[in-house]
Amino acid sequence: MTEKKLNLYTNLFFFFIFIPVLTLVVPTVKWVETRPWLFVAVTVYLIIIYQALTHANIPGLFIRRHYVRSIIYLLLSLGITALFARFAVWLSYYERPATPQHWSPIESTVWFLFLVILGFSFFYNMLMESTRLARAREEMEAQRDKAELAMYKAQINPHFLFNTLNTLYGLILTDSDKREEAFEKFINMCKYTYNNANRDFIPMSEETDYLQEYVDLQQLRLGDTTHVTTSYDVDNPDTPVAPMILITFVENAFKYGISSTDDSHIDVKLRVRRGTLLFTVFNSHINPQKKTSTHSGIRNVRHRLDLLYTDDYTLRAHADHEGYHVRLEIRQMGRHQSLKM
Repeated sequence: MTEKKLNLYTNLFFFFIFIPVLTLVVPTVKWVETRPWLFVAVTVYLIIIYQALTHANIPGLFIRRHYVRSIIYLLLSLGITALFARFAVWLSYYERPATPQHWSPIESTVWFLFLVILGFSFFYNMLMESTRLARAREEMEAQRDKAELAMYKAQINPHFLFNTLNTLYGLILTDSDKREEAFEKFINMCKYTYNNANRDFIPMSEETDYLQEYVDLQQLRLGDTTHVTTSYDVDNPDTPVAPMILITFVENAFKYGISSTDDSHIDVKLRVRRGTLLFTVFNSHINPQKKTSTHSGIRNVRHRLDLLYTDDYTLRAHADHEGYHVRLEIRQMGRHQSLKM
């Protein structure tokens, strides 16, 4: 419930339920016939003091450690109530003269009503403060998540540039005739990273194009010993996905899964049906010289998945006698885009 709606509902409850019920359980209901002006004056005062107390927000001042202001407001409300109680007594005697008393029942009634209103206003202010704190906490968490996502995304770009430039460097050294094609693909990938630097989600078609550009670029430097297959089966090209969430697994496959002497195979498959993504990567050859990797790229992806998809994803990775397997499943992808907007 938003703060405006909560404020509206609370005020409606106060004016149309709380005040009528309160006047029925105290002697003021008898004043309608016997002392009408006194009844009107007390009712108006209750409304004014309620508005003043809720506006002053004494509990909020205490929470923010404005102790002096909160005590001043509290003492001021007590003083004004004391003056009004004496005025109510005078108004009662003015309408129906009687022998003055040291402590009139009317004065007791006014103080009782004031304490009830004071308690209700404190409850209202505490309710509003808790709502504000909850909203502020949510905003802080959202900003923190956004900052973390930006940090993780920023870490991907240098990793990608290092690997890609290494590929281009190798083609230049070998004086390969594929250099122009490689540089064209490199430029396209740089455009992708630049255009999506500040976007939380992109269409699935853009992500698959980016993956294929990377695979094609890597294949330009591979020999006949490495066989690469890719498959993209997407029912809706506009399905939203976090940019560069899949590339790390493909990068690792080329980093650890190729050999210049032994036959090796890399298989990349992507399937999207009704907002559920299934992404698998397999590489048959595991480079023993690179097993000491810190796996920072995988940890990076896990952090992004935790922030973006929470419990709606499953990531499994394991090695066996055939090679290294990665399986990522993301469910209800469109729902998470709406939550992050």
